[in-house]
Amino acid sequence: MLLGRLRIRGRLALLVIIPLLSMVGLAVPVVLDRVAAAQRAADTADTVRVASRIGSLVQDLQQERLLSVGSRLGRVTRTELIQKSATVDDRVADLRAESLPAPVRAALDGVHTLADLRTAVLAGKATPDEIMTAFRAVDMALIEALRLPFQVDTGTSAGRQVLALDALLRADEGLSACATLIVLVKATGDPKVAGSYIACMAALQVDNQRFRQLITPEQYRLAMLDDAAVAARTSPTFLVDSVKDPVAAIAAVPLDALFPSVRSMITLGQWRRRSSPTSSPRPGTSSGTRSPPPGWSAGRPPSSC
Repeated sequence: MLLGRLRIRGRLALLVIIPLLSMVGLAVPVVLDRVAAAQRAADTADTVRVASRIGSLVQDLQQERLLSVGSRLGRVTRTELIQKSATVDDRVADLRAESLPAPVRAALDGVHTLADLRTAVLAGKATPDEIMTAFRAVDMALIEALRLPFQVDTGTSAGRQVLALDALLRADEGLSACATLIVLVKATGDPKVAGSYIACMAALQVDNQRFRQLITPEQYRLAMLDDAAVAARTSPTFLVDSVKDPVAAIAAVPLDALFPSVRSMITLGQWRRRSSPTSSPRPGTSSGTRSPPPGWSAGRPPSSC
């Protein structure tokens, strides 16, 4: 036998090498798995970074949408609206200077499609429906381009937080749209606008419930502050009453009080986003999204996350 031909030292070396190679063979998959996990963590961190930047742009677009409607209603000055549009364009320029996924870069082109609408708004020729439709398309294209549900391992706590971030972005867009629509309901009393508001609230309920099922108990408590903010600016039963009859629910609130209240509520939400954790998820942790939650729909706190 080959082993019999070896000297004692050679035999000992062979006896040591064989189990050592076995150990290396077993360790390779473990090491590769850890390398893959580290890469996934790095990819997740980059995904959250891009999502946070795009989220800030979408928030500016939401403000511009409200100001555009406010301009048509005589509640916002021309200068103020132009300044907000310039802020949006500056943010787009900053984003283009960064490394971005191709779908996100393509979605940024959609902001330029607002040029004609902006001109029409300043000229007093754009209808509220045109404003709502155009901004909604741009906002949702940016959110969809992030592809957050398809970029993470949903079996991990970090992955769940990224899913919560996706739900947050969608619910936040719904919240802003519904808030703008209730202003239009008050200003016009148009049954068509009231119907759009009811549909908006129904869609928001779905996104909001999905978000609240994914967040931590601490994040849920923060979400409840949004519900309180809505009640403070309208009435304790507004969330329920407005879905049944938006016109009647908002009848007691003057437009002069409603518009600044809606505007301050959107600003409050953005302040809380900036004051919440913004670090990227790390392996083995459950924190790490820009996770201040939107409200407008009370739900039950999740039993676990």
